[in-house]
Amino acid sequence: MNIKTLLTTSALLMVTIVTFAADESTDLPGTWFCYADGADYQSTISREAVVSSPAWSPGAQLPLSLDRALAVARTELAKLVKKPEEWDHSSITLARLRGTKPEHWYFVVSFEQEFRPEQLSASFRPGMVQILVDFSGQPGTVKPKARE
Repeated sequence: MNIKTLLTTSALLMVTIVTFAADESTDLPGTWFCYADGADYQSTISREAVVSSPAWSPGAQLPLSLDRALAVARTELAKLVKKPEEWDHSSITLARLRGTKPEHWYFVVSFEQEFRPEQLSASFRPGMVQILVDFSGQPGTVKPKARE
């Protein structure tokens, strides 16, 4: 597969339903590690935010449209990166918060930074950011990753 095909494929919108295993006693359903403009970030959403948003079960209509989830995520991305126009959404995933009855879910909207083939080198690190959005349309938090 050549780089042009790979980039075209990664720019297509995918919708995936996954179940994300999280410890019920934790405050965060999960943490996504992101990279943008030379910095590492952690993307999270609070358990409380997900539980207080509308419940949903597969087969039912989503309480928040994919278009709206993407718009919320794009707004958050624009606050984080220097050139948001250089970023494309690569997937929208529905993630289930385990241990909830009725079921509570949230969106994981992934973005990838466009790059040119001549940028590829052993030290090149492409940008990738995940923005979490609850079913009320509220974004999670993206903050700089704590240094170890």
